[in-house]
Amino acid sequence: MRRNRSSSRQAPNTSIARSTTIWGWAWSFRGITEVEVSVDGGASYERAALDERRDWAWQCYSQSWTPAKSVRAIDATGAGQPQDGARNAVG
Repeated sequence: MRRNRSSSRQAPNTSIARSTTIWGWAWSFRGITEVEVSVDGGASYERAALDERRDWAWQCYSQSWTPAKSVRAIDATGAGQPQDGARNAVG
């Protein structure tokens, strides 16, 4: 009988991530002095790069972002795989 199986190889304390750029446009009558970007629902913000204002034009902002993706297994008791990579005698 053939069994379905899923596997993911990841070194302890590492994440699977690919960098991307978040960008957009901002405008105010008085000009924009800074743009802050949140990727956690507003719990924290980081300042984005902001192009200089030219006349009355919109200003472009951008920020490099690498989403942190981690993988862990959960057993039937609800215990999660430890982040420190601890192993049992079997390996």
